[in-house]
Amino acid sequence: MDSFILERPRKDQQSIDQMDTEARLAQDRILFISDEIDTDSATRFVAYVMYLQSQNLEPITIYINSGGGLCVGGFAMYDIIRACPAHVETIAIGEACSMAALLLAAGDHRAVYPNARVLIHRVSGGFDNGDAEDAVRAAAEHTRMQEQYIALLSKHTGQSVRKLQRDTMKDYYMTASEAVEYGLADEVLEII
Repeated sequence: MDSFILERPRKDQQSIDQMDTEARLAQDRILFISDEIDTDSATRFVAYVMYLQSQNLEPITIYINSGGGLCVGGFAMYDIIRACPAHVETIAIGEACSMAALLLAAGDHRAVYPNARVLIHRVSGGFDNGDAEDAVRAAAEHTRMQEQYIALLSKHTGQSVRKLQRDTMKDYYMTASEAVEYGLADEVLEII
């Protein structure tokens, strides 16, 4: 979502047909999470959702094809999905890994395309350079984010915290039907 063009262009601007595809689809309340989740991509996504909810409360559809990313950005995206007063449908196409799996689970209605994969695992650490005291603080923050990630997954999947702790110790890949069985999605979409 590199551009943020949601209004109709003036006569002296480019036509809607030439508008960025994602921005054009956003006018129809269709959004994408396809980049690595970081502060920038999260900020753009939050802006899109806030703009759409300010326009009206018609449903929003979010297609997810992401390998995940940073917890801070992912939690910001999660919060805006959950706080949105409009009905939000999340759909995994391709992959929904790590934080993207949590975003899939956050929707009011959650679907997965039959060839998509879903992955849950431990959140990444990413320690900056610093002294031993900074490393201890960073490790404590990493543990807090992991606990938050697991608590939110538990809330949306119905899985116990203990099971999620075990399952996220290593990469836990799921097919579309396994993701539904696990509680990360409500249905596998049929392709005719």
